[in-house]
Amino acid sequence: MKTIIKLPLLFILCFTVCCTQEYNVEAEISGIGNDTVYVENYLLSSIDTDPILDTVYAEGGRFFYNMPVKEPMISYITPKTAEYTRLNNSVYRPGHKAITLILEADDKVKVSGSLQPNTLNYSVKGSEISEAYSNHRNKFLDFEIAKTKIELSLDSLMHRNAGNEAISALFKKRKSISADIRAEQMNFVKQNNDSQLSAFYISRQPL
Repeated sequence: MKTIIKLPLLFILCFTVCCTQEYNVEAEISGIGNDTVYVENYLLSSIDTDPILDTVYAEGGRFFYNMPVKEPMISYITPKTAEYTRLNNSVYRPGHKAITLILEADDKVKVSGSLQPNTLNYSVKGSEISEAYSNHRNKFLDFEIAKTKIELSLDSLMHRNAGNEAISALFKKRKSISADIRAEQMNFVKQNNDSQLSAFYISRQPL
């Protein structure tokens, strides 16, 4: 009889915990449906080290995530449907089909957007720097798309052992596009000296 009484109590407690669970990232992205979502977290203090990897699951385009933010970090969030598989079966996740969040410990963000054939468009609320980035990325989004086209072309050429001249030309073109992206970011810095995003862009410039 005691067991019968305890079961409803256990259910109520579990239900209460689930309903009061707090998340610091809430997202609704049309076009991804029920999908696996990959998360790559980098601490800004050691951004060149291996990322902390995680996986969440979207239902009807919505997903929630409790980001382990104890110090400033950057996270790249990519739906599985947005990634490419190279001819050698390795995975390529392009930046223009990912959500980029730059977060501090107390941030709680809401992301809304849509996955299109060529890009993932989104906006962010709840983090000044992430919101600024989501707005400014539109300035260099076409460059990011062009870089992906080059990556896929390189994949094809290298898979069939094409000549070095053709491969080298694409490497040079990719390097030039990366320089265009950095130039756009530095243009933002010149116009927004007191922005947190400017400090982030400066920190990511090559020495």
